[in-house]
Amino acid sequence: MSGLPLSSVVTRLNNFAPLYLAEAWDNVGLLVQPSTDKMINKLMLTNDLTQDVMDEAIRNRFDMVVSYHPPIFSGMKKLLTSSWKENLIIQCIENKIAVYSPHTSWDAINGGVNDWLVQAFEPNVAASVPITSSYAAAPLNKYTHIITVPLPFDPEGKHVIRELLRVAAGDSTYVEESMLAASGKELVTILCSDEKLTGIVNVLQHPHMTTDGIRIQKLEKNILPNCGMGRFVTLTDCISVHDLIPVIKNHLGVQNLRIGFSVTHTLNTQVKTIAVCAGSGSSVIGSSKADILLTGEMSHHQVLDAQHRGATVILSEHSHTERGFLKYVQPKICGLLENQVDVLVSGCDKDPLSYV
Repeated sequence: MSGLPLSSVVTRLNNFAPLYLAEAWDNVGLLVQPSTDKMINKLMLTNDLTQDVMDEAIRNRFDMVVSYHPPIFSGMKKLLTSSWKENLIIQCIENKIAVYSPHTSWDAINGGVNDWLVQAFEPNVAASVPITSSYAAAPLNKYTHIITVPLPFDPEGKHVIRELLRVAAGDSTYVEESMLAASGKELVTILCSDEKLTGIVNVLQHPHMTTDGIRIQKLEKNILPNCGMGRFVTLTDCISVHDLIPVIKNHLGVQNLRIGFSVTHTLNTQVKTIAVCAGSGSSVIGSSKADILLTGEMSHHQVLDAQHRGATVILSEHSHTERGFLKYVQPKICGLLENQVDVLVSGCDKDPLSYV
């Protein structure tokens, strides 16, 4: 394989799952970048970047690690070998290994982690829809409003323009001036963020200003179909909780699940709806009106709340709802890299918890 430049690999990964789909709290994208735009010949997929996985990457001369969970999440003020996470980053830098994390952008996309979870129930799926919606990137970059203001082409109009430019100064605003030939007025078009809107409106409320012709329009984001967090699944035919359990185990490749029965459910209860969310999904599916809530982990009190609202909770441990997706997505990543990069799934990555 001839390999691809790191910049090309990152662009293709970003196109596959745009980073704006990730949750606001997340830390996604290229996290560790070598000092030169090196060629990527071998790329490793892993759910977590642990020391075992790091040793595997170094031993097998991987050029890049795509770690589903970001190894850099909260801010790092130092890079010391005494901290296991900081030490991993040091080793990446020393060995010129690039690190990229998609995390919740892979959760949100159509065909992503949550849709992979839903595959457990096929072909008995009548419908599967995102529980929360994802939106297209903010229109016109970071701007939230467009304001058009016709002003007289005279000293007073120029004064207002100067005030608008003063208030609107900064990266979050764009101002353009043009002439309206028919009226002899000057048209000022302003693209601004929410934080600049109040100051601009205050300028436009100048006592010598007329509000005739002023337009303020909010730039709306478009909902992306089939993208978002979690999935609400309606089955074609009802299935008992008893029969559902081995279906989930088989798909996730696990021998054990934890289950918290609804106060009205037993193993023989027939269920029709399932809410799924990879990882720690209570914030997404916790209030869902589904018969079954399937996720990796929930707190004690979150489970109690769900049970008393009528839902049975099934937990597989956090990363078991995610790790299996790596083998599913591996050929897709090979394809988007035009088979120029050797893409392998880590053999050392595993859930940190075991049953005894």
